Amino acid sequence: MENNRNEESGLFNLAIEGEAKQLLHTAASWARIVAIIGFISAGITLLSTILSGAKAGGFALAGSLLFVTLFLVIGVVLNIFLYRFATNTLASLENMSQVQFNEGANNLKTYFKLMAILIIIAMALFFIVFLAFALGASMMGR
Repeated sequence: MENNRNEESGLFNLAIEGEAKQLLHTAASWARIVAIIGFISAGITLLSTILSGAKAGGFALAGSLLFVTLFLVIGVVLNIFLYRFATNTLASLENMSQVQFNEGANNLKTYFKLMAILIIIAMALFFIVFLAFALGASMMGR
């Protein structure tokens, strides 16, 4: 029991220095770049959807805008958490602020949690579509 307490307190006294600090700085810098590219990509996608939908007509624009907006909202929310991780982590490394580091780590946790949920939902939908096609193919074969 006492050994577990020592391990836990050792974990909370973990210091980030040297190579670990540089690796974390590099990872946060790239995360910020990825998030910014994600924001730009979302804007370009929305703009191109509006422009191409205007040529196609009102009903096509409404349908594509609804579909694209759903994916853009998901993407922007994910990129917000990634960007917050990057900015808080970079600031914490400059200021040696434990509070900012914790906020950055929490945003990264949320980012990965949301990604995992989205992947599980996508896999479930693919499985359902696969079953529908398999059942449809078996019905056509009769």
